[in-house]
Amino acid sequence: MDRGQWIGERRAAVVAEYDPEAATYDRFPYPNEVQRKWVRRLLLTCPAGGLVLDAACGTGQYFSVVAEAGLRVVGTDQSAGMLAQARARGIALETHHIGLQELNFVARFDAAMTIDATENVAPEDWPVVLANLHRAESAHDCLVGDSRWADRSPP
Repeated sequence: MDRGQWIGERRAAVVAEYDPEAATYDRFPYPNEVQRKWVRRLLLTCPAGGLVLDAACGTGQYFSVVAEAGLRVVGTDQSAGMLAQARARGIALETHHIGLQELNFVARFDAAMTIDATENVAPEDWPVVLANLHRAESAHDCLVGDSRWADRSPP
């Protein structure tokens, strides 16, 4: 099997894993305070009433953090099941069933974030994902990747 085929199969396997567990996913919360601080810090860079892209939003567990900051949020996810849970929160302005690799927004958001999602992106796709997130932002100056790599609180 070639690498491209394997990557495609891996992406399908991730969706197949997340879709069935979406309804119960939030019963076992894992976000830690470091991630919440990281998100709040990002949101401080946005203008009042700004629009934030939560890419690979899962069940939308950070939507309320965005809303509490007085900002609006749009969520995307490749898992229809997870996205349905996110939509049910009633917070997101919009939700889109799309993967990080297919994001096609242009200069629409004041910030873009993805939290704990890059472990499901093959290294070959990282440049595409980063370019997609960067293109989605209007200011192109507050691109944020994945807080999974943050092992300490932001300064």
